[in-house]
Amino acid sequence: MSKTGSRDLDKQSVLSTSLKVMVVDNKKEFLAHVGEFFSSRLFEVTCVDKAGTALNMLAAEKTDFDILLLDSDLRDVEMIPVLRYTKDMNILKIVMKEEADDAFLLEALENGAFLVVPKKLTNDTVLHVRQHVIRERIHKSGQFKVSSKSETKEAEKASPKEVDINAARKRERTCHAEENPDVHLLENENVSAKRSVSAMTSVSAMKRPCLEWTKELHSKFVSVVRALGDGNCFPKTILDAMGVPGLTRMQVASHLQVKF
Repeated sequence: MSKTGSRDLDKQSVLSTSLKVMVVDNKKEFLAHVGEFFSSRLFEVTCVDKAGTALNMLAAEKTDFDILLLDSDLRDVEMIPVLRYTKDMNILKIVMKEEADDAFLLEALENGAFLVVPKKLTNDTVLHVRQHVIRERIHKSGQFKVSSKSETKEAEKASPKEVDINAARKRERTCHAEENPDVHLLENENVSAKRSVSAMTSVSAMKRPCLEWTKELHSKFVSVVRALGDGNCFPKTILDAMGVPGLTRMQVASHLQVKF
């Protein structure tokens, strides 16, 4: 089969596969309306009325969703922890909010949202989102990947030269050492100095300032834990969802053991 024919088949498969959207909103009447709206436009729709349930479904990776449509005003969990938790997932996140100001837009976009749209969805919004999802699928299919064989060959050619240079330097040091025994002593002192600096760096890294779990920080911690639900509360997962600068995985793990 020609390359042109293969590309046409790839494009056909990209366009023919249904787009999968998960809608998260506490209002079941609204979910029914949005479900009908997307279904009539050939989307595969999954409606969820609790953010915790949605996060568990996404974490299980049983279904490969293209879009996460999220209400900004959820009762069971705040919107920002949900965005942070799903930030590294390969899914388009869209937040629904009426009359979003600049501060809200900035916060949502900084934490992983692709768009902030009104809850009254329009055909133009759907068309824009669909085009972006298709673009992402095309990139995934590898049609825009550039071959790096030439770069690999150049790296392979450069590697032996680098080894030869290192070997030459080693022979030069050995030669000077045979002529002057003090060279060995100087090199040993340099090695000892480097080891001392390394040890001091390690000790400094271990001396981290003690974190004070303020009421606000603990409240955010509890909110994230409730959103993740039983079975998903791992220190690394909680740390990523909280998004607090300077907070470490060990501090989260310690707090998790004390409070739960």
